Amino acid sequence: MSTPRVIMLGDGTTVQIDSVLIGQVDDVRAGGGGFEAVPADDLSTTGLRPFLQSASEDGGEITMGYHSASSKKPARGNHVMVLTLPDGTELEYYVFTMSEETTIGKKALINHSLRMKVLPSDNPSQT
Repeated sequence: MSTPRVIMLGDGTTVQIDSVLIGQVDDVRAGGGGFEAVPADDLSTTGLRPFLQSASEDGGEITMGYHSASSKKPARGNHVMVLTLPDGTELEYYVFTMSEETTIGKKALINHSLRMKVLPSDNPSQT
């Protein structure tokens, strides 16, 4: 007997940063994390280079697109981001903003692209 697949539309997903709801979210992309490959070769190495997996993991990045009636940018420093899926599941991340792009067009909503770095919960504050 196989496990049934769970398929969910993204409609209804919300994002809060420091308890403030972020505009109307169009898309959220997470990834790029993982473990570093640390070279373990020396001068006697021939053929393929050996690597060791680092003990500490990179949290990756979250990029999201949203639109709002404001062009206010996120403040500098560490933030708590809560992504709430349509089924009510909440995913909490600690992040800081790496880049933000705003597009303002004629007869169009103000669009934003926000790129954030995922941090450990005990990351030193940079405010």
